[in-house]
Amino acid sequence: MDEILSLRPPYMPYKDFHRPHFLRESGENAGTSRLLDTLFRQLRYDSTEQIIDICYRACQILTFPPQEDILTSDYQFSHATPKGSRFMLFRDICFEESLFHETKGLVLRLSYACPKFLRGRWMHSSGLFEEGMLVALVGLDDIDHALSTTFFEVVLRESTDAMNARGGNGQRASIQLSFAQRNSQDDVRRMLYYSQGVLRGRFVLVDFPKLLLAGFSATLKQLQNQYHKYRLPFATHIAPSDPRSVNLKIEPPTYTKSSGFSFDLNSLRRQDARKPDLQMTSVELDLANGRPEIFREQLETATTLDQGQALALSQNLSRGLTFTQGPPGTGKSYLGVSLTKAVVSSQNGANAKPVLAVCMTNHALDSFLEDLVKDGITQVARLGAGSKVEWTKPYTLRELSHKIKLTQLESHNLLRPRIRVEALHREGTRWCESLSTSDLSWCSVRNHLTEKYPDIYRQFLALEKPEHSFEGHRAIRHAGGFGFHCWKSGLDIRALNTLSVEFATYLGVDPSTGDTSGSGTRVIESLLAEIVSRSRNLDAIVSSGTSIWSMSPTERTSMVEKWKMEIGPRKFVEQLGEIHRRHQVALLEKKKATQDIDARCLESRQVIGLTTTACATYWPLLHRLGLKVIICEEAGEVMEAHTLCTLFPSIEHAIFIGDPLQLRPQITERALSLETKGGRDYRLDESLFERLMFPSTPGVLPIQPSQLNLQRRMHPDIADISRATLYPYLQDHDSTFKHPAVVGMANRMYWFDHSHSEDPLDSRSATFKSCSNAFEVEMVAGLVQYLIAGNAYDLQDVAILTPYNGQLAALTKRLRSTCSIWLSEKDRETLVDGGFLSVEEAATGGRVQIDLINMLRIATIDNFQGEEAKIIIMSTVRSNLDDRVGFLKTKNRINVACSRARDGFYIIGNAALMRKVEMWDRIVLGSGELPSLPSVGCPTCGGPLTEVRRYAILYKIKDTPKVLDRMIAKFGRKVSIWHRELVEREELLRAKFLWFCREISPGPGAVKSNQELVRERGNWYMDIQSRIYRFLEEVVRPFERNVLDIASLTEARIFRRPVFAFALRLELLFRRCRLETLLEARRMADFLQRQDDPTEQLQTIAKGLLSTVDEQSAQNIRQITFANEDCKERRLPALEVEFTLSQLAFFATSRRNDDEATSNAVANYDRALDLCGKFPDTAGRFFRCCRLAKRATDGLEPPEQTYAAEPRDHWRKWGKHATGHLSYCDNGHPYSTVTFDGCPECGREVNLMPAAEPVDYESYLNKDAFLQALERRVGSGSHAGGSSSLTRSKEPGS
Repeated sequence: MDEILSLRPPYMPYKDFHRPHFLRESGENAGTSRLLDTLFRQLRYDSTEQIIDICYRACQILTFPPQEDILTSDYQFSHATPKGSRFMLFRDICFEESLFHETKGLVLRLSYACPKFLRGRWMHSSGLFEEGMLVALVGLDDIDHALSTTFFEVVLRESTDAMNARGGNGQRASIQLSFAQRNSQDDVRRMLYYSQGVLRGRFVLVDFPKLLLAGFSATLKQLQNQYHKYRLPFATHIAPSDPRSVNLKIEPPTYTKSSGFSFDLNSLRRQDARKPDLQMTSVELDLANGRPEIFREQLETATTLDQGQALALSQNLSRGLTFTQGPPGTGKSYLGVSLTKAVVSSQNGANAKPVLAVCMTNHALDSFLEDLVKDGITQVARLGAGSKVEWTKPYTLRELSHKIKLTQLESHNLLRPRIRVEALHREGTRWCESLSTSDLSWCSVRNHLTEKYPDIYRQFLALEKPEHSFEGHRAIRHAGGFGFHCWKSGLDIRALNTLSVEFATYLGVDPSTGDTSGSGTRVIESLLAEIVSRSRNLDAIVSSGTSIWSMSPTERTSMVEKWKMEIGPRKFVEQLGEIHRRHQVALLEKKKATQDIDARCLESRQVIGLTTTACATYWPLLHRLGLKVIICEEAGEVMEAHTLCTLFPSIEHAIFIGDPLQLRPQITERALSLETKGGRDYRLDESLFERLMFPSTPGVLPIQPSQLNLQRRMHPDIADISRATLYPYLQDHDSTFKHPAVVGMANRMYWFDHSHSEDPLDSRSATFKSCSNAFEVEMVAGLVQYLIAGNAYDLQDVAILTPYNGQLAALTKRLRSTCSIWLSEKDRETLVDGGFLSVEEAATGGRVQIDLINMLRIATIDNFQGEEAKIIIMSTVRSNLDDRVGFLKTKNRINVACSRARDGFYIIGNAALMRKVEMWDRIVLGSGELPSLPSVGCPTCGGPLTEVRRYAILYKIKDTPKVLDRMIAKFGRKVSIWHRELVEREELLRAKFLWFCREISPGPGAVKSNQELVRERGNWYMDIQSRIYRFLEEVVRPFERNVLDIASLTEARIFRRPVFAFALRLELLFRRCRLETLLEARRMADFLQRQDDPTEQLQTIAKGLLSTVDEQSAQNIRQITFANEDCKERRLPALEVEFTLSQLAFFATSRRNDDEATSNAVANYDRALDLCGKFPDTAGRFFRCCRLAKRATDGLEPPEQTYAAEPRDHWRKWGKHATGHLSYCDNGHPYSTVTFDGCPECGREVNLMPAAEPVDYESYLNKDAFLQALERRVGSGSHAGGSSSLTRSKEPGS
């Protein structure tokens, strides 16, 4: 808190080695100590200054809240500091309860006043309070008015719906938080004191914009460790004591000097290469160290490497510390893969060590590892959880470690800390329950009874210590409080022998699945038997007074309350804080034991891939492996502090590949940036690559990196920009000369010059610190439409670049109405967090990844490095009279912007202003004349494109039937799979109902376990229901809308308008999930109502379930009515009947059906029968189901029987849709003629009514059968006086 309120700026040393520094050390480690200290201070300032700035502003708001926010229930939750740091602030904080997490320890659940904008489902789509993100609780004490700030990590975000049961009334939301500094006992105790009312104060909750604690804390910690404990390899070159005396001669890697070593390069050979063997021996490595070009021709001839790559490979293998500069499009990743293959192929089996592959981003890492796997290096491991591609899952550390068999020693070392963690978790949970409720656990009252009530303690103690063998040791430790648990629950001691299930549950064992905590069933049974046996001798133990077991439930409750008051909240807080501390120690011991297993798992891998951030996180584990080789991709984008964390003491060969002339590392504080005048002394955004290649210290010689020189991306005309500015040695691959000219444009590249001023900044807007230019937005939009209208390009072929977030937001708003927009994850988060766009506006425009839908890429320059497009359109934005060029004055950013295009590159901007920058001046001069937009005609016939939109659409429509055919096959597979899964879940849930009945226990001691059992069964279908809904809303509906839009713009002879049924079929599956959920709720409620429970807690649960069933049934009945209207309009008789069956089942399930609902059900049933008769091939298959549904609504059958006779073959057939045979029925329903004999949706229509179902009159004349039917009807639901029955009874006496 002192640092937050301090007005004194932190000490920040300069990065230059010739400038003064407070460290006066001398010797060979002086340079290393100074460098590590400098980088630590700079990185810490960059990581925490924004946090400090935001917390300071939050303290001001808490101390002096705005008057308008006090007077209203809604308030402004988005704020910004005077420095421009944006944050979210939430008020009216209340401590709800304390929880204990298995891996995080103590967790606090807080509630807060939720602004209207975030209530309900909007909280989950807001991007706020995401798991793992850093938040702060800023408090003001009521007594001494002291400010405090406690940092937390988000465990679980909960909407306003979660607080309704606690009186939130839809206006309060909640959140679960774990301590960011889990070892800080002061933070833990302070928060617990406030939660228990020992201290009182006001709080606000601060959500930082996408700030992940693990993103910087691990790196800072590792820099500290390296400063105090570990040697930095290559220190004489990276951090010399005297930079002016550095010897630029770098020796070959140490491991290559062993006798007989050679690099095996045969894995890089061309298939047609003649040379039988390709390798570099240690002698040849010494030669290549001084003259790498002597092997260039041999490598270039025998491998797939080009001239620059061959030279770089030779140099990288022959030097221990190497840097390779690769201009845009020169194959840096390909070189990295080749180097990895060469090193892996040369490893000696006995001494082989994994190669460490490090990348800056998860995307680049996944791409690099994928290339390795495709090239045959399959023994890879991917560390970290940032991958978003499915193929990496088998290569994660978790998956790999689960596959190896543990040794006896490993199992033993892991068992002890695991048992301790579980025990402390259980103990902490019980203390939290005692703290958050009026209940007391045995562990929380035991010491108090020992001191104050020894006689009572001895009575419980007699049940706590049964003698048993070592095999039951864990159960004995957990079983100690069972007697106290039964006593406070009001149970009689004589009933102990009947509580075997509750005893097992108390020990944390699920009796239905077996033991999960290490105690066998026999141990549990024998333990309970011993406790029961000892309970019979309690009379001999009572020395005075009466037995505690003779007390009434009311007396026991009063006694528990008395003990809790005597213990007091401070004792609870101190004890819970101590348990949390011991739990963290146990977790650390468990982590160390797990590291032994992980290390053995990783030792067998050929390559270990991870990001720079993950490298710091996993540093202790990787250090144990004795790694020798590291290959770092994107080295020019990596902060030097992160780079040093990848250099383990055992590293002998470090290879860095990148380009310091492209984008630099991204930092938060521009005051430390090379791009600002004051930041040039600190240069935090300077990579190690750039510092050594372009040293700023006078007299220091630069390193000479390898340079790739053959680019394969840009047409030579576009590559001329790079040659004229930064890469005069750059050559063009032959394939680049074959890039086609831009269709419809006279020039492959041009600069559209203008002098229209940029938009004025509005200080009232959240985006006032970012620039935009409305004129350029319209020009870009016009050029995009012109290019797309020419038919030669899809949206995905064009990318728009801009340096400013403000312009990015303006372009997105302008273009999203006319085409699908793709924004990178980083850009999207920046726009939303910065207030430029709402969540909906920044949503990716096309989530269906099929050929029919193209997406226009719009990005900031900083987030487009490594990407390319056929055509690049760049908006420079800045146009003013003050000569302010802004972000585009940096050569690195200019370089990236001008090297992304393959075929065409077009700049829209104020050329006169940009020419104030030397590099832009060269580009403008190199462009020659600045032409206007050319006026050309159709590239095919030369005629004017008067109707270009229709022309473009017709061009795309030619492949629409194929796309439609493929998507129907995909939808069919999904529908078939989910229907099968639904049926299987129904059967499994019903099979487990008897177990549920056995588990339900009456009495106050089983309230939570009963609620959990009901909740588990109630959520049985939640997963499949969510998957169906997401697929319906995110894939099927958008696809159907797009196809229908295209069909509406053309003639039927070109593309027939289809009549879709899949959205309705998925909605039917969704309703089926809801139906089964309500049927299960009804089944549970009927069982609970029949139980004898003096506390009536089971009856209360049953009433809640029945109320939910009635409300949800009515809602689903209304929704199905709308679906049936759609079915009628689309002529889908089979689907209409299926929906009607579900509607009738909902009707039979509910107990509150009025006359109108009954009348509608009768009408729908009659129509369903009529459809079954008219369409016997499709709807007719459900005739028996209709009869069963009628019997269910009449009370003669349970509602579950509605689908007992359901035909399932058509569901299976949809999953076998054969592509290439798409046809349409007369009603426009698409289907495969190979899969179906006729249309599966409507089929043939006949005019004959189906024969009446034969009536067994004898069953109605038989008195016994009649009475049994009547009893079933009355017993299965006296539906509010019988109003839910479809059978209309006559009035008495009629």
